[in-house]
This record gives sequence, structure tokens and C-alpha cells, in this order.
Amino acid sequence: MLRRKNRGGGNSMSLPETLDLNHSQSNHSVGKNSISIHDNGKNQNPVLSSPKKDKNKGKTTKGKSFKFQRASMIAKQEDLQKQQHGNGNGMDHRDPDNDSNVDVDVDMDDATMKKMQEMMAKFGPGDGNGNGMKPPSFLAKKIMAKKMGKYAVMMRENGTNTASATKLSGENQNANANANAVLTMKVQAQVEQLTSDKEALLSRCRKLESQNIIAAAQTLDIISIAIGIGVCAIVYYVYARLALLFCNYFVESMYMYMYASVDTDVNMDGNVDDSIMEYEHEHEMVHKVGILLLKSIIIAIPYLHNKYNYNITYRRFQVFSVAFIMIARIKLTRWRVKKYISSAKTDSDTDTETDGNPESSSQGPSNTSNLSALRKGSSGAASSSSYFGEGITEDDIWEGVYEVNARFLYSSILRLRGLWTKSAQYLSSRADFVPIAYVRELSKLMDEAPSTTWKDVEVMLKRAGIMENFVYIEKEPIASASIGQVHLATLKNGTKDKKEKVVIKVQHPFAQTLLSDDFISLRIIARITSILEPEYKFIEKLMNEWATEARNELDFNIEVKNLITARESVKSMLETCDMMTDAIDSSMEDDGESRSCEPVPFSVEIPYPHKELSSKQVMVMDFCEGKRIDDVEQIKKCNVPKEAVMNAVSQVFAHQMYASDIFNGDPHPGNIFIRPGTATENRNGNVRSSKSDKTGFTIVVLDWGLAKRLPDLKRIGFCQMVFAASTFDFGLMMDGFKSLGLELKREDVAEDMEGVRFLLRDMAPREKARKRVKAKMKTDIKRSKGKKKGEKVPMKSDKYPGEFFFFVRTNELLHGLGSKLGVDMKYLDVLKPFAEKGLRRSNRYMMKPNLPPDPILTENIFDITLQNKIVDILEKLESSNEISGAQVCVIDGEGKTLAHSVKGHMGSLKKHIPLRSDAVILGFSTTKGIAATLAHRLVQEGYLSYDEPICDRIWPNFCPTVDVPDTILEALEDSTQVDKVRQQWQWKRVITLRHILSHSAGLWSKLPAKLSIKSLASCESCVKGFEYNPDKPEDTLLPTSEPGSENIYHYISFGWLVAGCCVGAYNLRHGKQATYSEVFGAVCSPLLSSDLKTAGFRPCGGGGGVHEIAFTDANIDLSRMAQMRREAEALGEKLEGMNFHGDSDDPATKKRKELFDGLKGKEFMLDQRLWNSEDALNANVPAAGGRFSSKGLALFYHELGKGAILSSETLSYATKIAFDQSGGLNELIGQTDMTGTNNSVPESQVSAKFGLGYQVIPLPGENNHLFGHVGVGGSLGFHHVQSETSIGIMLNMTGSGENGKHIMKIISDHLKW
Repeated sequence: MLRRKNRGGGNSMSLPETLDLNHSQSNHSVGKNSISIHDNGKNQNPVLSSPKKDKNKGKTTKGKSFKFQRASMIAKQEDLQKQQHGNGNGMDHRDPDNDSNVDVDVDMDDATMKKMQEMMAKFGPGDGNGNGMKPPSFLAKKIMAKKMGKYAVMMRENGTNTASATKLSGENQNANANANAVLTMKVQAQVEQLTSDKEALLSRCRKLESQNIIAAAQTLDIISIAIGIGVCAIVYYVYARLALLFCNYFVESMYMYMYASVDTDVNMDGNVDDSIMEYEHEHEMVHKVGILLLKSIIIAIPYLHNKYNYNITYRRFQVFSVAFIMIARIKLTRWRVKKYISSAKTDSDTDTETDGNPESSSQGPSNTSNLSALRKGSSGAASSSSYFGEGITEDDIWEGVYEVNARFLYSSILRLRGLWTKSAQYLSSRADFVPIAYVRELSKLMDEAPSTTWKDVEVMLKRAGIMENFVYIEKEPIASASIGQVHLATLKNGTKDKKEKVVIKVQHPFAQTLLSDDFISLRIIARITSILEPEYKFIEKLMNEWATEARNELDFNIEVKNLITARESVKSMLETCDMMTDAIDSSMEDDGESRSCEPVPFSVEIPYPHKELSSKQVMVMDFCEGKRIDDVEQIKKCNVPKEAVMNAVSQVFAHQMYASDIFNGDPHPGNIFIRPGTATENRNGNVRSSKSDKTGFTIVVLDWGLAKRLPDLKRIGFCQMVFAASTFDFGLMMDGFKSLGLELKREDVAEDMEGVRFLLRDMAPREKARKRVKAKMKTDIKRSKGKKKGEKVPMKSDKYPGEFFFFVRTNELLHGLGSKLGVDMKYLDVLKPFAEKGLRRSNRYMMKPNLPPDPILTENIFDITLQNKIVDILEKLESSNEISGAQVCVIDGEGKTLAHSVKGHMGSLKKHIPLRSDAVILGFSTTKGIAATLAHRLVQEGYLSYDEPICDRIWPNFCPTVDVPDTILEALEDSTQVDKVRQQWQWKRVITLRHILSHSAGLWSKLPAKLSIKSLASCESCVKGFEYNPDKPEDTLLPTSEPGSENIYHYISFGWLVAGCCVGAYNLRHGKQATYSEVFGAVCSPLLSSDLKTAGFRPCGGGGGVHEIAFTDANIDLSRMAQMRREAEALGEKLEGMNFHGDSDDPATKKRKELFDGLKGKEFMLDQRLWNSEDALNANVPAAGGRFSSKGLALFYHELGKGAILSSETLSYATKIAFDQSGGLNELIGQTDMTGTNNSVPESQVSAKFGLGYQVIPLPGENNHLFGHVGVGGSLGFHHVQSETSIGIMLNMTGSGENGKHIMKIISDHLKW
């Protein structure tokens, strides 16, 4: 607010800075519309009101407002003071000492009001999408302020007169009406004048701003050329000096040789006689001419080389000068932002604090006083006068730099051409990341690159010998790109009425040499980078891959072959896909109309190449109708939403990449066309149409020079990676890396999943997409700073597949296209079915060949009634999709099969294969019962005892010292935890086998440090994770409670602790280093029958022989939610409802929180599908990795119950109840009760208890109980002691366990347990 003393008195007055138009009705108004001037006291801004414009829909609405900021109007201050304190008649209706509000209403007719609304709408600020006017520059503000000042003075003058008139008596109403009529005429004239002045102002602003930007870009261009020439001159000078030295040395040597061949005599004085002098005189001219010619040739060689090969002199110096200027401007801009914008913010905060604290002015000058001076007058008060740079933001600075840089880069690439044109095409296609100025300028190079003259083209066509095959060739190219240009032509063949229209693609004369030179430059940069930073050595490999494909792009014969293969790919897509877009969410288009969300038909077309007319530098192919995919008007002609178009494009490229043998590696908008209708003409003249040739649209994919052919293994790897990303399948993603040959230095599956899913992220409009990319970059930079040198790049440089470069490039270009079209689309949802289709072609996900018939077909069933009951329940569960595949087997005490039934499929990517009775299914925690049996057998044979501390003899490295090592205490981040750690160390020293088998060791939530899918597969590696490692004391695992004090289910650590005890005891006796599987094979395997082994029994994981391995399906969503939360945080977003463990303080919630804290960074453990991965299929995990058939598991418990493995005394002791399971997390245990319909006792009395490694389910009656174990999802194996019946239930879908519980109840009811 600018204040100035009133000459007529001591009061200050306020100048209006804001014009606000509001539609209002006044008691004083005569007409329909009125303008009101509101003066809210002598220190407030007068406001001019009228109807306002809705900036979202561009329509005038009632009751809203806009505001136009303007600079202060010092020149008009005295006029405003006069109008404020009195009109020409000597009446003063405003008391300078009165702060009350005065409302002055001015009537206007509808026409005047409408014009005023239109004028104000034009002056409205832009919305960022090209609607309205951009914020005015400083010069524009000054000019606008002058016009607005005149208008505001006139409004106040007439408003004051009108206010005076409204207070007159009734006889003065006619005078008031006349005044309003005069005012209306004045306002109308002023509005027209303002509109005219506004248009002139905008024109001047556009010219000035354009001149500033273009002049700056041109200046940079000149500087770039000057730097290139200057550096070149220096290098050339050095070269010339060296060349001249060489010439002098060479000539001198030649002279010596020639002189030696001349007969000479030496006189008495030692001087050479006149023969040499005569020789020099005769050949002097020849020597001078020869020397001059030699020097000229040597000096001219570089110039001639560049001119002949590149048609540009000293091109490489110009390339580096352009790069230098771009880097320098970015660095300077960052410095400018840091110095001025950051300082201004600090200064603004300081000013605010000073204004709020009267005493702060006496505390000395501020550190930012140099900037404060810009905002303060002589008196130190804040000044409202505008100054250059007022209100400027960091985005404003960068946008201005982008505008200049983009034009400079465009003009530079016009000179350089070659690879830089192709790079510009890529950048202009990345609207999701690249600033809009670059996208706008560089997109011109997609099909408007510098073209070759017709004279040169004609020479190439004649050289190819195909000129006589055309009736007509257009001399002007219809498009020109980095490699070549395209001319429209008509072939001679065809009928008189129908000529065949084709296009001729001609290579630019210097394209090959330019690209080769550019790749040499890039290789030099990559080599220097790899030397300075060995982690980034893979960049050199990527450059080699790109260079190889670029050379193929220069051979049009290769492109012809690519076109033929691509047409076959499209043919397979037309035959196997429904060619309909996916259902699209209803949305509002730019024109305000709602589009249909129904699927839209589409077709695909690839140009047909004329192989007989094509050569290495010239190619002829059919002409395909259409316009660029980013042509919004063309999309409107198709009458479909932009989301449908992007969906169809994504489907086309997904089919190419995952379900065929070739894909286009350069899908920028210049290479993808669209046209209305789905009719495509084949070479035989037939027309294929989806529904009707007038419905839907056709996608045309051009330019197949940069195409990638994938070997089957690589294609399968990409399919695995995409399908894993869409389903959050961590194990499958690691399989994909292995198939691609991508080796990692470390295994962080959560971070890897985040990276892959970001690459295949949802498409979004430009601003939203760019915000996500910037947030992800900030997150990656932050993480990178916390990593050691050598860990910043996760993959091994020499194991980075070159195909991955084109996979990334293609997906990023498609994301850029989606952002350019402004669509929101779940990209992975489109890719998923095509990736799954591609995986079905892999042998890994197909049934083994030459398998014998399923043995269940010839098996004798001894209880048909029970069999039918089981069949009925399995059919019911399958029809309701509650199971994927199920096996159920019941065996009586004599070994007879009472029931044996199989239903469903092999699960996950094998769901197209029916489940067999001898297929092995992951048993999860059913494996614990087998591990416990091994431990009991070793106790029975005297290897170890239940109550001996395991660190004393059998496993000394578990806790090797009496006192806690100092290295552990030194590694503590919190010194207050020293006493607690000392206590936990003593707890660990007293852990026994009994504590482990009864789940009371206190290590229930502990996992080995840096656990990965690969290390999970090795039992020995995980066992070592529980030992003390002096090299990494911070990784030491300690119990959280005193052993034996509480029973909490050790869901995964149980197996590794048991394995450590068993292997240690066995190796101690036998004096060798056996593995867990070797110990089991030596101790237990000889006790098992051959029928059990052949039925399907793999306690140490894997399949083998005739046993198919069923895959696991998962419907538990914890791993998905944990990963989604991680990804949202990386993008600067937040997902609600992601609190897994709740906020209450009850014991179960605390244990659940401890569980998830232990899984932090190992969230993949929550995904049961990781057991489908190649590493985990053969994993030896004693707590969860066993794979069994239902009959194999039932036979094991049958033989265990009959005393074939353990003695009756040992088994009776092991199955006594040691703990109730109520203290644990029951959701980790699975099915825990077995209440039948014939039982009258409460369910809590028959829930599972813990014995020593077995779950025990007590039932009413003497010696009436079951022992065995259940797993997550409902798989189980139990032996009923009283009836000597054994059951095995295997399910390959994890869940709550209710299905296994339901099946078990049916069996218990039937057998009357």
C-alpha cells in the first residue's frame, strides 16, 4: 500500500491497487446491472465490482470475482484526493476521519456489463493450459497501471456524484437517472478503449518477450560457434606447428639423402666444392614448390576430412561447445537460484520477524540488509512500488532458462544433425519428465529435421535404378528425420483407375558418417566415465549396444526384414486378441463433453515393404493414411477418448515385446499415426474390419529401423519382470533378472521391485507425472548419499544386458506419449495379460513331458462315503474360488487308504495345468513337524539332550563367551541399552533344545541380517546368521525375553535353530561338516518306507523324479500393502490405511509390531509366492520349505504313529502339552482347532497346544488327541492316536486356514473322533 500525506489535512489516504468485479444488486441501482465501489475505511482499497469468470470452465458466473494487480499510481494521487474530499459542487460526502464503509452503486445496461465482463476475462490470469493471459511482465504492469488508474479515477468521480445523488430528496431522482445514463455512456467508451489498449499491450509484450528469448538463444548460438571455432583454432594451430616441424624434419632428411648422392670433392681448406652449390641452384624452385605443397596438404587434411565426411567443418568441437554451454547455464542457474531466491526467502522471513517485534530494530543490521534495501524506503517502511524481479520464484527462473535453452538446443541440432537429432526426438517424447519448452521446440525434429535437396535425392534414386518404376514422385519430402526423409510417389503397376500410392524413404548423404562420429564421441565420454567411476562401466556397454542397433538402422535392407516380421506379429495379434480397448473410466474431455467408457474397437497397420525396389539406402513401402498420434484434432475425428487411444497403443507394444519376436524400439509420436475407422487393406486386396470400418480407429506404426529382436530367454525374462511388477511377486522378479542375465551386487528385492514398478508406473498428465519423477529422483539421490562407494549402482557393470536399454527406452517413450496426451492410465494393468501370455509359452510353466498316469486312477479306496464327502466339499470350495488346488488323503492304522481326492490346478502361472495326486505342494509350517522328528531321533540316539544349553557343546558359536563381547557394546547406537544387552546375552547362553522345540527361546521375531531370497534358500547360511560374528557384531541376534518365560510361535526361526542343533550334534560325533539335508538323509531317510518316498515327500525342498512341483497362490495382501507404502513414500505421497499393527497397547498388538519391525527391509517374506522362484523351489528351509503330497504327508504320520521312526516312549514324551499357544500370534500358526459337530465341549478346549515341536489337539476322552502340524493356508498333517488314523491335507492357496479346518472337521465327524 502506497501512502502519501494529504495536502488538505493531516490524514493519509490509500490508493486503489486492486480492481475486483462483482455482480451485485444495490438499493440505489436503477438498472439491472450495477458497478459498486466499496471503500472500507481510509486505509483500505476501493474495490470495483462486477460479475466474475469461472476459470475452470471459461464461463461467467454470478457471485464470484477476479482481481487485477497493478502498480501504484502516484501521478493520479492528487486527483483521487480531490474526488475523495469533494466534488465540483462543493459537496464532500466523505469524512476523512470516518472509518465507516461507503457503498457507491453505478447502474449499467446489459450490453455494457457484458463488454466489461469480456474485457476483464481477457485480462484474467492464465490457468497454465493456454487459457487466458500469462502473468504480465514488469513493463506490462506499468502500462496497465496507467490505463487502470484513469479508469479507477473516472469510476470514483462518477461514483461519488451518484452517492451524493442518492441522498437527495425525491424531487432529485430524475437528475440521478440522468447522471446514471451519462455514466453508462462513459463506462462503455472507457471499456472499448481499454480493450483496444489491452490488445496493443499484449502485442507489444509478445514482441518484446519473443525478442528477448530469441535474441538470447541467438547469442548463445553465436557464443557456441565462437567457442567451437576458438578451441578448434587452438587445436589446429598446435597441429599445424607439429605438421610444419615434421615437414622441416622430413625435408632436411631428404636434402641429406640427395646431397649424399651427389659427387663432391673437398678442397684443401675443407670446403665443399661448387657441385653442391650448383645442385641447389638447379633444384631450388622444385624444392620450394614441393615443400609448400606438402605443407598445404598436411594442413588441409583435417578440413577436407570434416567437409567430405560430415559436410560440417570441425563438427566435434561444436558438439562439445554446445554441451559446455548447456552445462554452464544450468550451473549458473542453480547458483542464481541459491543466491537470490534463497536469500530473498530468508530476507522475507527476517522482515516478518522485525515487523512483529518492535524491539528488533535496535538489535543491529541484518545479514540480508542488501536485499532488504530493495524493499524499503528511506523511512524503513515497506514499499508497495513494483521493482524488477518482484515476486519471482524458482520455477519462474527455471522456466525462463528452459525457454532460451530449448531454442538454442534446437538451432544447434539443426547444424549438428546425426545422433543429436535422434536424441532430441527422444527428449521431446518425454513429456512426463522433460520441461515443456524442450518438448515444444525439439518435437519439430521428429518429422521436420533438415532435409536433403531433391537434386541429391534424384542422384540416389538413379543410382538405385528404380526411377523408371514410378509414375510420379513429389520433390518435397512429406517428412524428414535423423536418418532419412520420405517422398510420396505413385507406382506404375496397378489399374488405370487405381494407382498404387507408396512412399520412398531415402537416406541422408552424410547420415552414416555423422552417426559414426557421434558414437565415437559418446564412447570416449563413456570410457572416461568408466575409468573415473568403475561403477558406471555399464554405460560403455549400453553405448555399444546402441551403436550396433544404430548401424542396423542405416541399412534399409534390415528394416525391410523387420517390417516383414512386424507384419507377422500384427497378424498373430489380430488372430489372438479381441482388438478392443479396455474399459475406460468416464471422464470429461477438453470440450466439456463426457466420453463413453465402453471398450472401443481398434486395428493395427504396418507398412508393406517392396523388397524388390529397396536397397541399403533407399526403401519403398506402402503409403499408410493417418496423422501423428499426438494430433488432438485427429483424435477428435476418431470420436474416442484419449485414454482409449493410449490404451490401444500400449496393447500394441505390449504384444510386440512380450508375445512376439520383435518390437519397435523408437515409439515417439512421429513414428505412430492414427486414423478413424478400423479397416486395413491387406496385400491381397481384402479388407479386415472390427464391427465396421467407420467405428473405432487404426494405429499405424512406422519406422522399423530401430527394432529389437529378443531371444526367447530374454523375452521370458521381460515377461517375468512385468508380471512380477503387476502382481508384487518378488520371487518371480528375481527370476526375471536371472533370465535376462542381470546380476546384482546385492539383493534388496523391495528396492528392486520399487525400481521396476516405477519404470512401469501409471501414466499421468505432464505436471503430475513430472512431479512424481522429480520426487523419485530426490529419493534416489538421498538414498545414494547413504551408500558406500561401489554400492550406488546395484548391478554388476559387466553383467548388464544390452537389451535392457531398449526395454527401458521403449517404456519411457510410451510414458512420455501418455503424458503428452494428458491421460491417466494404469499402465501395468494393460501389460499384465500380454506378459502372462508370453510366460505360457515357456517350458518352465508347462507340464513335464512323458509323465506316467496319475496313480490315484488305480488306487483302492476303502471308505466310499468319506471319499464322496471330501469330493463334495472340494468341489464346493473350487466353485467358490476358495481353493486353487487341493489334495486330501486319509490312511487308517493298517495303512489302507480310506479316502484320497484331488481337485483344482497347479497354481499361479501353472493354473492351466490340472493338479496331480503325486504333485508336491509347499507345506509351509507342516515342515516343522518333520524337523522336530529329526531332533527327537537324535536325542533318542544320544547325540544331544533336551535341557543342555546348546552353546556349551553342540553349537559353541551360537554364544561363544560368558560375557558379552565388547564389540557388541561398542556397536550400540544407544548407550543406555548396555545393561539390557548384557542381560539378553546371558539369556541366549541358557537356551536349550527344549526351549526351541516349545517355541519359548525368545527368538521368535529374529531373522538373519541382510536376508535375501538367495540366502533364504541355504539352510547353512541362515544358521550362521544366529551365530556371533566378530566382524559384524551389530548383526548379532539376541532373545527379546527370558527363555522358557513365554511361548511365542517361532514362525521361521524355529527351523534354523533346530537345524543348528542337529547339524552341530551330528558333526560333533562324526567329526565332519555335514549339511542339514545330509544329516536328515543319514538319520531319518533309512527309516522311511519306499511307498512314502514315491508318494511325494521332500522335507528339504525341491521336487525331482516324476513329482511335479505345484506353485503357491496367495491371497494375503500384506506384502503388497507394505510395498505400496514404500513406493508412495518414494514419490512424496502418502497412502492412508497402511497401519498393519494398530495403535493399541495390548500385548498382541505389541507382538505384531515387533513382528513387522523385524520384517522391515524384508517385506518379501510376507509374500508366500516367493517360494515359486527358481532359488526357492529347491530351498532347504526346515521351518517352512518342505514340499509334500497329501498322501506322502499322511504316510509319514502313519509311520511315525506306528513307531517306525521314533520309539513310543520318545513320541509320547514329545507329544505331551508343554505350552498353550494363547501367548502367540495365532495368524502365523494357521488352523488351530478341530471342533466337530459331534463335540459338545467349547472350541477353546480343543484348540491346538504346543508339545515339543508338534501341535497337539486334545479331544474329549482318554488317550484321545491328535499330534502333527499345520501350515499357513490350511495345509496340515496329523495323526489321531486313539484310532491310529493319519491325515494329510495340502492346499496351494494361502489364506486364513479355514478351508483346511473345514475339511478336517468333516473327517473328524465322519470318523467320530
